[in-house]
Amino acid sequence: MEELNINIIENAWYVLVLCYTDSCNKCHFWESELSKLDWLNIATWKYNVSNDTEFCKTYDIMEVPTLLLFNNWRVVKRLNEIQNNEYVLTYFGLK
Repeated sequence: MEELNINIIENAWYVLVLCYTDSCNKCHFWESELSKLDWLNIATWKYNVSNDTEFCKTYDIMEVPTLLLFNNWRVVKRLNEIQNNEYVLTYFGLK
């Protein structure tokens, strides 16, 4: 899973973003788990929110890990309590 380039959000129909910090152990676990979803027809990225208070404020990131599903620069779904990949796929309607 690659680090998010903000321009990607403008150019893709749907983008699933894992918001993380370097010190978050759960985040590293979910980075690994979400990389298993590469078969999806959706851009999947990660974004380190540690030093980006503006991003956190704009997208209301209060805890990590947080998954955001973007469509045309708007968050259409968010998930803070990540349970497993099956739940993620079902929650975001990707299954």
